[in-house]
Amino acid sequence: MTSSLGLVAENSDVVLNDVVVSVAGTRQSKPPRLVSAQIDIGIASPAQDDKLDRIVDIARRASTVVSTLQEAVDLQVTWKRLEKA
Repeated sequence: MTSSLGLVAENSDVVLNDVVVSVAGTRQSKPPRLVSAQIDIGIASPAQDDKLDRIVDIARRASTVVSTLQEAVDLQVTWKRLEKA
């Protein structure tokens, strides 16, 4: 997802100062398997939120990992602006 996000941002002339991605999943016991996943993206950027929404949406559609996971489990992808340090 980070590779796709970086490429889409670069092609859209959007500066990303920092990107942090965390992934969490929910597993069922019997049979053991992943049933859902959540990808949370933190972005530090001077770009407006609507541009970042667009970048994340395009990157999500272009991501091999996302397209593979969403066929197998309930997948949610969200983003938020990183707090300034």
